[in-house]
This record gives sequence, structure tokens and C-alpha cells, in this order.
Amino acid sequence: MKRAIQTILVLLTLTGCGLFQRTAKAPRYVTILAVNDMHAELDNFPRFAFIIDSLRGLYPELILVSAGDNQTGNPINDMYQPTGWPMIALMNEVGFDLSAVGNHEFDSNVTGFEYLSQHAQFPFLCANFEKPSGSTLDTRPVYYITLKDGTRVAFVSLLEVSKKSGWPSSHPDKVRPYTFHQPLTVVDRLDAVADSADLAVYINHIGYEEDQALAAMLDARRFPLIIGGHTHTLVPDGTVVNGVHITQAKSNLAFSTLIRVQINQDGTKQVTSKNIPVGKEGNVDPDVAHIVQQFASSPALQKTVVYNSHNLQNKAQIGYMLMDGLREVCETDFAIINGGGIRVQEWPKGDVSVMQIYKTDPFGNEALIYQLTGQQILDLVKAHCVGDKHKICYPSGLRIVYRMMPDGSCDKIQLTLPNGEPFDLDRTYTVALNSYLSSAFLPEDIVPLRSMHMMTAELTVQYLSSIKEIPDYRKEKRVEIY
Repeated sequence: MKRAIQTILVLLTLTGCGLFQRTAKAPRYVTILAVNDMHAELDNFPRFAFIIDSLRGLYPELILVSAGDNQTGNPINDMYQPTGWPMIALMNEVGFDLSAVGNHEFDSNVTGFEYLSQHAQFPFLCANFEKPSGSTLDTRPVYYITLKDGTRVAFVSLLEVSKKSGWPSSHPDKVRPYTFHQPLTVVDRLDAVADSADLAVYINHIGYEEDQALAAMLDARRFPLIIGGHTHTLVPDGTVVNGVHITQAKSNLAFSTLIRVQINQDGTKQVTSKNIPVGKEGNVDPDVAHIVQQFASSPALQKTVVYNSHNLQNKAQIGYMLMDGLREVCETDFAIINGGGIRVQEWPKGDVSVMQIYKTDPFGNEALIYQLTGQQILDLVKAHCVGDKHKICYPSGLRIVYRMMPDGSCDKIQLTLPNGEPFDLDRTYTVALNSYLSSAFLPEDIVPLRSMHMMTAELTVQYLSSIKEIPDYRKEKRVEIY
């Protein structure tokens, strides 16, 4: 009997050791829900909040992250005082854990971003810029989150910077106080981040192409995951480059990406991802829906400005309309807008509200009037074509002919007057521009003749309020590309 009891104790001990070993070798999991380029898509937040709550029921330690560009694109958010607060309030409400700094985070000006960063209940990350002395902007290069089982997750972030200007894709005046470094040049000094965490993740706002270049530089054993933003790319589930898993969830809360990282006892990791549609349809969080409704209740934004009797079917037609208005209000020879300054693709037939105008031109650019020679105007259009990813300008008062190379680069530009007459490169003209186009692509020694001291969107409201209906631009062709 004594021997039998001893045998049972030995067996229990061995079995216990086996159970302990299996428990010790069990993998750990990190679960992340990622979005990017939300661009103040407030209407999708109630649905997004419901998805977040549902996933937290399955994954109580869900890490909620944004890869930047939370701001800009919705007048409810962009015209609010302080600018951008509705998005921060909603991100606080649903419990974001962190956000990358996107180029549009700077749209609320230096002091505006400082205010938002101080009142966000989550950190902003950027590792390739330096703040000036005295700045109260609350950002950091790296952020660590420790889960209940002791798993330590490190997040590090890179921001896109133009190789030409040395700034991110923002109005130059809004980023001048900061010093920016090309994102891939700082990667080596960030490698040590992986030594102080069980999982190290890049959460970037540099675009899908640059994320792929970064992945080629990384050791996937140290940095197995890149969460991306900036190019509004819906990266397919399970995309891997050089062993590094890359995600990006399009834009405007059309999608989010659920990411699961398995961390094995030997330190190896397996990453899986699944793009989850968000949108507006389906169950919503009623509390978040109420908050959105409160922000959207401004009668001033719902006011009808003009009737649109024909569909404006693309950016070109919208651009011609905007520039006709700017040219008339500013009383100039020409008006020119960069294609990237137009943020919608169509104006349907029907009433046009103040909100629709501000959604179309959401950046808060000032209207400026310049005296430029024909040659300076041509140089401006060329500089924009080379330096801006959107490449095309839309004018009023002239025609622009672009000749493009097979790789998409600009080979030659010709300007003519609307009737086909040659454009005089030696003559001086008055030109209305937005402050982004002028600051980014005119030489610094060229100063405005005067400012209208109003945003271009405000002047569009003024112009459209003065006409009975929008003209038909369907047959208008002021830009030619070949």
C-alpha cells in the first residue's frame, strides 16, 4: 500500500511537471485593431465603436491604434473650435491606445496640434522629427504597452517627409518650427527598440511603397509587423515583404485591420491580419452616435448656398468651378488650384450646402493674390507637377497642356489662353492662389500682392451665394494630358 501511494505521488509529480512545462511553453498573443487616415469621418464612428466593443468582448486587452491623419476632411471637425477637437473627443471616448503623427495632424496649426496632443488621452508617436525649444507638443518616438501577462509591446513611428521640400505634405507655414529627417535614414538607430520589448511594431505614416522599402531593411525576427498609412491603400490580408507583415486599411474608416501576433516561447512570432469593413451600416454604439449628432448639429453648416443643376462629375469640373469663383471674387486675371486641394470626386445635382463646400476644400488655406510674369506662372505649374504627388493643377482664365512620361513624371508643360492664343511669358498678370500652392511651389522671395484675409472655402461660399445656379462644366476642357 505504501509503495502504491509512493507510485501515485511520483506519477502526479511527473504529470504536474508535464503540465507546467506545457503551460510555460504556451504561446502568448497580442491583438491589435488598426486604422489609418480616418480624416475626421465622424459618421462612421458609431459603427466603428460597436466593432471595437465587440472585439474587446473577445480580446479584453485589444490594443487600438491609428497610423495617422486622424484630422481634416469634414467641416464638422475642421470648423469646430478648437479645430479638430471632435476627432480627439471621439478617439478618447472609444479608448485609442496611441496614434502615429500624420501630415494632416499639423493642419490645425502649431498651437492647435499642441492643444490636441495635450488633451488626447493617448500618445502621438513620431521618431523622425525634432521639436523646437519651448514646444508643448506632446509626442514621443517610442511607446511601450505592457499586457497583464507581462508581455511588453513597443511601438515606433515614422512620418513621410518630402525629399524635395524637407517637410511632410502639409502647409509649410504649419510645420516650419520643426526639423524633419527622411524616415528611412533613422531606422538604424531605432533597431535597439526591439531589445527592450517582447514585440516591436512600426506604426508609420509614410505610405505603402516606403513601408515595403522599410520591410526590406528590417530583420523580421526583431520587427515582424508594420502598420501603415498615408497612401490610402487597402493592403490585402497576409501581405508579407522580407518576412515582415504589412497592413494598411484604406481610409475614412471604410476598413479596420484586426492583427494577431503569436509570440512563441523561443521568441519567434507569427502574424495574421484580417481587414474588417466598417462604414456606416450595421449595429452602432448609441452613446457615440449621440456624441456625433451633437457635433453635427450646427445649423450654419446645413445652410443651402446654391442649386447645382448639373452633376459636376470629376475633380476637373469641380476645380474649374472653384477657380472661376476665386478669380471673380479676387478680380484677377487667373486663378489656379492644386488637384490635391480638392477632396471630393463629384458634386451631384441638387442643393449645395456650406458643409459640402468645406468638405471639398477642407484645408483652411488662405486666398492670396500675386503679381507674376507668365514665366513665373509656368514655373509654378512645373514645380507643382514635379513636387506634388497629385501633379495636376486646375485653372481659370487659361489652359494647361501636360506631356507626361510613361513613368508618370512631367516632361513638358504649355500654357495658352482660353481661346488658344499664345501665353505671353514676359507679361505680368494677377493670379489668385491658395496659400499651400504659393508657399510650397513659389520661390520665397516672391511675396503676395495682397491677402484676401479669408479662406478659399469662405470665398467659394461667397461666390456661390451670389449666383442662382452653378454653370454646366461638362464640356469644359482646360487641362489636357498626353
